[in-house]
Amino acid sequence: MKFGIISVFPPARSALDRMRLAESLGFDTFWLTDSHVIWNECYSHMGWLSAQITSNKLQLGTMVTNPISRDPIVVASAFATLQDLSGGRMLCGIGRGDSSVRVLQRKPATMKAFGEAAAMIQALTRGDAIEVDGATAKFDWATGEGVPVYIAAYGPKMLTLAGRIGDGVIIECAHPGYLSWALERVHTGALQADRNPSDVQVIVTTTTYVGDDLAQARDQVRPLGALVGNHVAEVVRNLGTGNLPAELESFIAQRPEYDYAHHIRTGTEQDGYVPDEMVDRLCIVGTPDRCVQRVRELADLGVTHINFYAQTDNFEQQMEIWAQDIIPQT
Repeated sequence: MKFGIISVFPPARSALDRMRLAESLGFDTFWLTDSHVIWNECYSHMGWLSAQITSNKLQLGTMVTNPISRDPIVVASAFATLQDLSGGRMLCGIGRGDSSVRVLQRKPATMKAFGEAAAMIQALTRGDAIEVDGATAKFDWATGEGVPVYIAAYGPKMLTLAGRIGDGVIIECAHPGYLSWALERVHTGALQADRNPSDVQVIVTTTTYVGDDLAQARDQVRPLGALVGNHVAEVVRNLGTGNLPAELESFIAQRPEYDYAHHIRTGTEQDGYVPDEMVDRLCIVGTPDRCVQRVRELADLGVTHINFYAQTDNFEQQMEIWAQDIIPQT
């Protein structure tokens, strides 16, 4: 199992402190969000950070970018450039478009456009030539090793697509029941493409708070429940009911309007509808022993990588607990 930290909020320079934390604790990956209106722009951010890495193993990635706010060929060029500059450390997490798209009242990519964009990024970062609107695009300076493309997905169609073409799938919650359901669709996609399902990496993105006071821990991570509810509502809007596990669809029945200005922030009112039992499933909270059990449960489902949003109080101390008391037991 690999572990990572996701830097979220401005100021931009605070990401360096979080990256140093990831390095010092031996984490595997460090991620930046791509939401250029409500948070900092991520590609210049990654370039700045890549020049300051001291760890031999730390990789950098987007959690997640999209092919709407940037042309996918520009995304591919950015990643190919960063792959060269960083010595092969880059990971491309990409979705159809959420916070960076919706705050500007734009629409996410269609499934067809998204699939084409992901294939472009994979090909161009390898140095392959592709045809786009009658023109040939090729990066002669690409290193040739390519950049892994991890596809963020919630609904059945995107999950299946991730299995067909992605190097991995990103699932933004740690709900065991949902993950089991989701990975069936990922594996179906992999088999459709004559791929070994075990070759598809499974990246879980969630929040955590470790401590004996379960009520406090739940309140710290509850914003992830509202974020997940927002994604579930999007799937239901697009596909109708009956396309996700019933527990998740019923969970959003009392959901208020989602405000991206408060995206994954604690201390707001938009997560008040998220019940404790759902928090316990979507996030990893409680005593170190309880957290160890949750990680083992996720590993048994096939999860290969867990990432934590840097959005709780005492985040540095929380990650130290993970590095000292939890990860060694998983």
